[in-house]
Amino acid sequence: MFPDAASRRYTIGFSGGLDSTVLLTAMNELAETGFGASLTAVHVDHGLHPESGSWAKKACRRARSLGVDCVVEAVDARPPAGESLEAAARAARYAVFADAMREDDVLLTAQHLDDQAETVLLQMFRGGGPAGMGAMPALRAFGPGWLARPLLTIPRESLREWAKAAQLAWLDDPSNQDLSLDRVYLRRTVWPLIQTRWPGARQTLARAAGHARDAAKLLDELAAVDRAGASAADWIEIGPLAELCDSRARNALRGWLRTQDMPMPSEVRLHRVINELVAGRVGGQGEVLWTGGGVRRWRGRLFAVGPLSPLPPDPLRWDARAGPLCLPGDLGRLSLVPGQGGLDATLFAGPVTVAWRYGGERLRLRTGGPSRTLKNLLREAGIRPWMRGRIPLVYSGPNLIAAGDLFVAAGHTAGSGSGLFLSWSDHPRID
Repeated sequence: MFPDAASRRYTIGFSGGLDSTVLLTAMNELAETGFGASLTAVHVDHGLHPESGSWAKKACRRARSLGVDCVVEAVDARPPAGESLEAAARAARYAVFADAMREDDVLLTAQHLDDQAETVLLQMFRGGGPAGMGAMPALRAFGPGWLARPLLTIPRESLREWAKAAQLAWLDDPSNQDLSLDRVYLRRTVWPLIQTRWPGARQTLARAAGHARDAAKLLDELAAVDRAGASAADWIEIGPLAELCDSRARNALRGWLRTQDMPMPSEVRLHRVINELVAGRVGGQGEVLWTGGGVRRWRGRLFAVGPLSPLPPDPLRWDARAGPLCLPGDLGRLSLVPGQGGLDATLFAGPVTVAWRYGGERLRLRTGGPSRTLKNLLREAGIRPWMRGRIPLVYSGPNLIAAGDLFVAAGHTAGSGSGLFLSWSDHPRID
């Protein structure tokens, strides 16, 4: 399956249902023969049912009865506006699994052949491309390690027969009867009709998924060729994209966005990126956002920037002498570092506040020099437009003394003695 499989740490996503109970039992039997450095079960309580806490306890008791440690992680899996319940629960679940893993660990999940066939059909009904219709690979990189699905070629009936023969007990999640969920409706209403007409549909759809994965890999390779030398960590040049036909430009964008660790846009949003940002006014700005992701145009490039967290309307009070200040909105932290020629320490003896731009702020960067608008200073420094309103502004009393650690007002240094330098760390890329 992968190198040194027998010596790795394994984590099983354990719901307590039939599939994960079979997987946990089989892996535990392997572990008893010396396979694997350790085996742990992780149960995610999505909080979507009044009895979910009780199920979590039962699932853990089942795991522990086999001598397997079980960890319960509770999450809020309620979907944001516009997102399905199933997608939100899946995202919350895999975020927990990723946090539980260490370098080269293996996460095992219990999807089987029927799950694979259902996924292919659901992706088709949603208009998914080759990457979506490729459904679930048996093995892929995940977080700091790997995600493996060892039951992916086994039909559900075979798992049930094995569980009954082994006299296993498992939990039945009531959501598996909820026909308002797409997968449940497909499984209970549509799939029996398909199997009656096409008994081998599961295996056929699994083969189709393999073909789609091959096609997706080729498209990714083409996307890499089309953006070679024209993209970096979080940006891609517009010029080369504009020279491609629409289909290749969309493919290059999809390939690039897959490297950005954000959800893929819909076809409608992707067309907007092409029409408004790639083919739009040269040198202009603009943005196209979607749930969990987004693209902004600036200086002939597209930047992958998701929706920005809101900032508090009121200034923050900072007792700078007590330690660093953690900033909201994933903006890192501010701290003071001693050094020759830094800011006068008395500036931080009184009330220090941290705020964000509201317009009209000015700074004099050298004694006797002109007072400059912060707006122009940030523009000339090449600060990304969407980050200009997110630079922390430090005030001593009513006086603006610094914009992050980018600009410091003149006349506030400690002279030749030791002073304090502002340090703004762990913030997003700003230039």
